[in-house]
Amino acid sequence: MFENMLGLIKGRVYYNLLNWYKIVSFLPGFSYNRKFFEQMVGLRVVKDLQIARDQKSIFERYLLGPIKLARVAAGMVVNHLTLQRRVKAFHKHFEEIYRYYCHLDYERKTPTEILELYHILEKEVLSDWKAPILNDLEAMIFYGVLKRLTQRWSLDVNGTLQNDLLCGDREIKSTKVTTELFRVARSVSENKELRELFLTLSPAEVLFKLRNEPDYAIVRDAFDAYLAIMGFVLWRVEAGIYTSQG
Repeated sequence: MFENMLGLIKGRVYYNLLNWYKIVSFLPGFSYNRKFFEQMVGLRVVKDLQIARDQKSIFERYLLGPIKLARVAAGMVVNHLTLQRRVKAFHKHFEEIYRYYCHLDYERKTPTEILELYHILEKEVLSDWKAPILNDLEAMIFYGVLKRLTQRWSLDVNGTLQNDLLCGDREIKSTKVTTELFRVARSVSENKELRELFLTLSPAEVLFKLRNEPDYAIVRDAFDAYLAIMGFVLWRVEAGIYTSQG
């Protein structure tokens, strides 16, 4: 399962959701948050997924099981209370590393040096990935609880109220990938010359003009600023940290 959680198909990263289901099912309390997990990934993997389990004794089922579940619950409470501090520390640590590696001149480095830098970067970043995992878990649980409560209180007619309540949150960076690009596209569309340029020339020709002709400095700078801020978010989407669906 652990060797087949992700797949690379024609340059795109996909989740193997069956194996994710199986892995998540090992956590105590899976029967309670299974629907939350399905909502997070956006679909049901199979109608009735049966996870094979060894037969547990009465001692394991009624004594050890509740103890393990209580430990997990206590750990989640502690993580919830310390999450904001963890997130701030993670952002600070990541941004320091990100700025350093962004300003390296990779064209002057050999493939061996680049590979070595990649391994160093992998250790520095992925070894400190606890905050995003905890954050994703809490987002999954609280989103599911919100949906369940709106339905229980008869507030939700169409089954989408939880989305309507959250969609106006401007702090969700993954949505800014689209909205900020729309802003750049609007500035191009409002300029007759730029619009004609984008509609008539090939992407390679447009890029060459943007990079080399001073008349297009405004849109070039806007797009460079977009990539500088959103490049990491785009990487997270393609890496499967947000669900890849095509």
